[in-house]
Amino acid sequence: IGLLPHFTVERNIGLVPEDGKGDIGLIILDATGGGYERDTIVSDGPIIYGAGMSDADRQKAWKNFFLQMVRAVVQQQGNDALGVKLARRCMPGQDFCTTSLDANFVGVGGIQQPRKVLLVVSTDIHDQNKQLQRMVCTYTAKGTVICRDWDTGKLMSAEHAEQ
Repeated sequence: IGLLPHFTVERNIGLVPEDGKGDIGLIILDATGGGYERDTIVSDGPIIYGAGMSDADRQKAWKNFFLQMVRAVVQQQGNDALGVKLARRCMPGQDFCTTSLDANFVGVGGIQQPRKVLLVVSTDIHDQNKQLQRMVCTYTAKGTVICRDWDTGKLMSAEHAEQ
């Protein structure tokens, strides 16, 4: 415990109550001024990340989450929007392409109002079935965009959204 203050100052992390009621969790300080965000999570409301899962379970969880995103896009924006969103975008000079879906979900960040969830999938430019990275970004009530690696649940970035 004597090392904790030194460690938290040097590493920009801390142990604080996650829900304000006494549970302690490991978090990192969001330098953008939005507050605290945990470094790695396994779920956030309806989003179940692949953190700690076996490859087989991660594959099932990914299929479930992707289909959940597809259903939400169709329900909220229609079939035509889904077709456009699923189109691969390959930028000149890059060795990967991206596909993205966005929809509103209830329960993200513990918030019971709909919050935007963005899913970005990067694939090999020569093989669209080879997924290189799967990133999920959520928009908090404080205007911060939090992006995580879907496979690990690890925080990739937390930035204040432009108005």
